[in-house]
Amino acid sequence: MESQKKQKIDPRRCRLLSALLQGPVSREHADTLAPASNSPQYIMELREAGIEIICLRRCFVDAEGFKRCPGTYHLTPEGREAARAWLRGDAA
Repeated sequence: MESQKKQKIDPRRCRLLSALLQGPVSREHADTLAPASNSPQYIMELREAGIEIICLRRCFVDAEGFKRCPGTYHLTPEGREAARAWLRGDAA
């Protein structure tokens, strides 16, 4: 008997994973790919499914003088393997 349920590979997650396999994805771009304003939720769900995704932040002061630290998502080497398996439908 299968101990885990197979994860549903929906279009939003597929688009996010495909983009991440091409390279880093900013939070804003992830929202556009989803399309949703809550891409961190989808990233969290992918992480919970076993895909290692890290978020690097680049801090700067914007034109109005406010500190901003936008995030950019990256797959780890293990995450790349897991993402490919997900896209093939091999993920549990």
